[in-house]
Amino acid sequence: MNMSLKTKHLTIRLSEEQFKKLADTLLIEHRTKSSLMRDILSDYIDGNENGIDKKHPKKNKNKKPL
Repeated sequence: MNMSLKTKHLTIRLSEEQFKKLADTLLIEHRTKSSLMRDILSDYIDGNENGIDKKHPKKNKNKKPL
């Protein structure tokens, strides 16, 4: 797999409540949004063998296997 080392960007929408929880966590843990989100995504992906497919198989019907 040939992956570029170029930084990729991701935009997500959060509810006001989710944003407040995120902001509180960042202050408590003295972290950046990027480092926290990278760790959360890694933990989620590593913890779920099939990732999102296992939870929402109908929503990912067009997803190509790796």
